[in-house]
Amino acid sequence: MIVESGLQIPGGNLRAAYEMWDAHRSGRVMPGWRQFPMSGLAPKLLPIAAVVDVIGDGRDFRYRYWGTALTDLHGHDLTGGSVRQIEPEEYAASLIEILRRISKIGKPLFMNRQLQLVNGNCHTLQVLRLPFSSDQTNVEAIMALSHTDAPMRAGFKDALLQTIREPE
Repeated sequence: MIVESGLQIPGGNLRAAYEMWDAHRSGRVMPGWRQFPMSGLAPKLLPIAAVVDVIGDGRDFRYRYWGTALTDLHGHDLTGGSVRQIEPEEYAASLIEILRRISKIGKPLFMNRQLQLVNGNCHTLQVLRLPFSSDQTNVEAIMALSHTDAPMRAGFKDALLQTIREPE
């Protein structure tokens, strides 16, 4: 769902992050990356956060910031790397499609998904993606912030990958 106001985002750290992004817009379409202090985000969000730079109007996306929990989850640090390096390729393609959509519309995207782990337990995954632009026309960066009640260990990545095979 595309978010037009913070009212559609449940309370908590993601809602606070959206409200901080909204406040830094100062009446503009979106804030510039340099005006947004990541240090103001809830510390729990940073390990599973990622920021991509938009390259060539969405031709590619390079990770400017890659949280430490993402390194643990994927097995390597992608800071400076392309989204195309994410495995499996199917997951990378899904992310690129989402990032291109955000870079075209210049609005935040909030997703709320259910994950079923291999042990059968169901958990919630919420992802908020926020666009940034210094010229108010071209999206130059997109931040992804996540919250989940699932333990990020064995089975989590498999459950996450399953969500890309299911319609939203």
